[in-house]
Amino acid sequence: MLADPNWVKNAWECRAEDTAPCLRCLNCYGEVTPPLPGRRGFQYCSVNPRVHREDIVPRRLEKAEKQKKVVVIGGGPAGMKASLTARERGHEVILFEKNASLGGQTRCADYDSYKADLKRYRDYLICQLHKSAVDIRLSTEATPEMVAAENPDSLVLALGSVPFIPKIPGLDEVNFLASADAYPKIGDTGKRVFIIGGGSIGCELALLLGELGREVVVAEIGPQLCTNLNEYFREGLFEKLNGCSKVRFHTSCKVTRVDKNSVDLVLQDGSSLEPAMDTIIVAAGLKTPRDRVNSFYGIVQDTNSIGDCNSPGTVLEAVEDAYFICAAL
Repeated sequence: MLADPNWVKNAWECRAEDTAPCLRCLNCYGEVTPPLPGRRGFQYCSVNPRVHREDIVPRRLEKAEKQKKVVVIGGGPAGMKASLTARERGHEVILFEKNASLGGQTRCADYDSYKADLKRYRDYLICQLHKSAVDIRLSTEATPEMVAAENPDSLVLALGSVPFIPKIPGLDEVNFLASADAYPKIGDTGKRVFIIGGGSIGCELALLLGELGREVVVAEIGPQLCTNLNEYFREGLFEKLNGCSKVRFHTSCKVTRVDKNSVDLVLQDGSSLEPAMDTIIVAAGLKTPRDRVNSFYGIVQDTNSIGDCNSPGTVLEAVEDAYFICAAL
């Protein structure tokens, strides 16, 4: 009911595909989630920005007084939500996506059964886009010249993020996988996998690989794993990880060197390990592709960055960025 108050009506009318699915992120459990600006309470929903904002977020958006031409670059959650919101306002919307399919980083849900809810939400957004009058241009990497040729009134940048690759001696000499690239190649990782980074992405990858029978070692430079998850979600993930004997973790450690078949790992007490591995996965976080984002500024005055290309975050930040920017167009 929080994710989509219309779900009963949609079910009655046999329109299940029009119901925004719950992500089961547990952000609606207020006692374990941090407050967000503009909230009366601590509870919020990743897919419904109206929760606890009913006085400022209408059930349906009014049509804009003046129809604009809006160009959205990027077909991840932020770009898809932005396109739908701008279209709901009555604007002409063009969505550029460089890949052959929409979804952005949520495409990882195709390879991990634990991400079934995320996959449902991605498919829901894609379904709504195809039902709308948004001009979707797949396999088209937008350039500043291409955008300028469209002569838009507003430009929304939803370019996503790129992996942060730490400067570790030897890393640039081996064929490592960035976390986003690891999912499509999950079956080709070999028997021994070393993951650099113990945030939510690294730990979820470790669980997936461990349950596939791989021997996994995760190295986290900080003292705690998954600091970017709320308490309930983190506890559930750890319960699964603790039951998987194939996965080992090291915190407060540092990878000092990488070569073709092993890594040098210095532990908190100063001792060293050299675990053998077949594949290295780097899950050390994400960063904004700042140069590419900045290249689109100056084309049109009304230009906004949303989602990960504004600041790497979660689906919740992507959806709220997209909604509040485009609801005001």
